[in-house]
Amino acid sequence: MLLMVRTVFSFSQNQTMNNTTKEIMLQGKETIIAYAFTIIKERMPELEINPEDYEIRVWANKTEALVKFRRLINYYPINKQESRINDFSVNILTQETDIWSVDDFHILTKQDLENIKFVKKHYGLPPTNEFEISIYEHEDHFSINVDNEVAFGRYFIYKITGKQSPSIQSSYIPMPPSTSEEINEDPLKEILDSTTQNEILNIITITVVDKIKQLGRDAIIELAQQELTKKNINIDPNDYRIRVIANSTTIFVSFHIPIKYLPLNSIFYGDIGVNIIEKKLSYSVLSNPRDFKNYDRKNISFYKQTEDAKKHLQFVLNRDDKKSASIDIEKLEFEFFEDDMVVREQLDHYEVNFVSKNWDESYTVDKVSGKKYNIVTGTIAHPPRIEKDKYYEIK
Repeated sequence: MLLMVRTVFSFSQNQTMNNTTKEIMLQGKETIIAYAFTIIKERMPELEINPEDYEIRVWANKTEALVKFRRLINYYPINKQESRINDFSVNILTQETDIWSVDDFHILTKQDLENIKFVKKHYGLPPTNEFEISIYEHEDHFSINVDNEVAFGRYFIYKITGKQSPSIQSSYIPMPPSTSEEINEDPLKEILDSTTQNEILNIITITVVDKIKQLGRDAIIELAQQELTKKNINIDPNDYRIRVIANSTTIFVSFHIPIKYLPLNSIFYGDIGVNIIEKKLSYSVLSNPRDFKNYDRKNISFYKQTEDAKKHLQFVLNRDDKKSASIDIEKLEFEFFEDDMVVREQLDHYEVNFVSKNWDESYTVDKVSGKKYNIVTGTIAHPPRIEKDKYYEIK
């Protein structure tokens, strides 16, 4: 018989947890599990589930609430070893299970239970909370598979004598840690007996931040531009590298021009940051000379890459192959330039300040010869820190 499983776990973002379900969730693990059994009874009254046969765990996030049943011992009778459902879940929000029908579910018979008891007596099974255990019945013996993330065992017991035949035991080669930076914004979190009501509320509540994240990167950038317009700040988004950074409480849009050129006696507003949640703007002042005085903030414009600026920058960058290899000033392609560079014009030279994540450098470039001198390089030490609410980029 083919196993047919309904896809019931893709909960729509437009759906929300109703008040009744929320009240059940806030009662804690025991009440949630009891409600799962109620759903099973309503959907399949003929199906009997013995809780002692399962490890039952509750998982939830802002769009899902699952009660997961893992059978402690999977038993496959002789000639009936086709796919049957042993483990299953109940979705508290949709009040559905992933069992299509009782016929697909593996119900242990009295003889099955006797055979499991026989195996336990003559072999002795390891802790069911530490291993996945499967028993397969054959004509004259039982085979036992024992697995977890780091080790496995294959054992054989004869039906009549209970005698064990030679076994196989080994360990798995540890997989290297993933290098992927992809972050699950709303991972399922386990609700334990000790999980408090406030902790459950934090797990299942959709906040304003969550709703804005669901809009997607482009819509969030549009919200940031609306905030700029309210402050009479008109910029061309094509002039900037735009990043959307967020954690569980904040969404921040950064408008950044990686390379800037400041002519003599000039002053500009530099990069722009927009806090979407607090509706606040931040931007710094860049000037040449650095101690530019007697300026009126109302008359300062935002930095824009002019054609004249591009010519000066290309001259400087052509003298610095290390940084110019992936930069086309004419097209303003900073795709591979993750750092920050400010070039200040002087009478006979340029002052260059370069800052990356782990090191910085300052140097001088002669206006005529292009010679690079007065080079000072340093490393940037980052103090160790524990980020409980890590920022990530929404792409």
